[in-house]
Amino acid sequence: MKIKNIELDYGKYIFDKRISKGLTQKEVATGICSVPYLSKLENGKLEPNEETLNLLLERLDIHSNISESIHKITKLLENWYLSIIDRNHIEIENNKEKIDSLIKGIVTSDLLYFYHLINFRYYLYKKDFIALKKSKQYLEEHLSKFQKQIYNYYQYFLGIYYCIQHDYQKGLYQLRVAEGLFKEDNNNDVDLFYHLALTYSNVHNIPMTIYYTNLCLDIFNSSFKFNRVMECQLLLGINYLRLGDFDKAEFNFQQILNASNKLENEDLIGKAYHNLGYLESSRNNSQKSISYFLKSLKYKSKQNESYVNTLIYLSLQYKEANDIENAIFHIDKALKIMSFFHSSRLLFYKVQITKFKILDDDENLLALLEKEVLKYSEEINDKANIHNYYIIAAEIHHKNKMYKKSSKYYRLAYDILYNLHKK
Repeated sequence: MKIKNIELDYGKYIFDKRISKGLTQKEVATGICSVPYLSKLENGKLEPNEETLNLLLERLDIHSNISESIHKITKLLENWYLSIIDRNHIEIENNKEKIDSLIKGIVTSDLLYFYHLINFRYYLYKKDFIALKKSKQYLEEHLSKFQKQIYNYYQYFLGIYYCIQHDYQKGLYQLRVAEGLFKEDNNNDVDLFYHLALTYSNVHNIPMTIYYTNLCLDIFNSSFKFNRVMECQLLLGINYLRLGDFDKAEFNFQQILNASNKLENEDLIGKAYHNLGYLESSRNNSQKSISYFLKSLKYKSKQNESYVNTLIYLSLQYKEANDIENAIFHIDKALKIMSFFHSSRLLFYKVQITKFKILDDDENLLALLEKEVLKYSEEINDKANIHNYYIIAAEIHHKNKMYKKSSKYYRLAYDILYNLHKK
């Protein structure tokens, strides 16, 4: 993001400083200009001449070079945003600390809005849902005052906001709105393309995922963004795996592992091992799958959804290998870990479903699906998972010789899959 069109509203700046010092217009204007002149200046109805402006600023004890201050804060905001999209954890926090210390020195409303916009992006990165709610509220309240660039990026960040809450359809809609706005502004932001690829992957639209991922790969390769290139390799691997092209998928995941000594992001290595584990489970090789999932856990941060997701798949493979003790141990570990961070309702359901599967508790599994999970998944339009849940419900009803209900769920699953591939 290159911050553009920052203009200082001197009248508003003088008004803010006067109020913060508890001074009246008369106290500030005496000996410099008339009170009506100052009032018009503060309300943006006239441009001050340089001599009057300098005298007013001196009266308010403002001696710093405002242009230099704007330039300094602008560069810090740009660097902060760059560190966020590059996932540079240390730089992100260092830049935030610097900009937070200067927040009172932000002298234009546009710069202040840019600060709150990038702060919103920071909380998206941290997945701090409590802070996100407050940050979003502030931005919504000031939306009508945003200049075009701020408005466009807010639409983009809203797409990410919905996606991290697993509302991928709403997130995708918002990202496509942002893409249209960016095109109007001749802004080819590769990170927006990456989020489009990621979201298309989450809704299982394989052709669009591959299209946007390859678009990102070209840009990341040309700008030597090695870690981002590896993120694209992961996305390609996941989608080739969905296509059943195991050899291509394995090649992409191994590319990440081969470059592991150069990678700054250990979580990416963990995800490569996770997907190799899933690949081997698709090949019905439970022992090799378990080995990869265990390696994945070593590279992932414990208190997040990605770690819990690997525990779910690991538990299912232990179940497949008839090691019920380890299966229950790891799914209970997932439940325990989820109490230490803000986890989604969807993830909680996945863990509960997995535990009922391990215990062969079809009665409670079906009750959970029909009374809660399917309704919630339909509410958030989570088509990829709804398909899986329909299949589980259909299989249980078939086992119980409830063929009519079984047929109904198979039909619903087929319709979901058909519509996903149609798109």
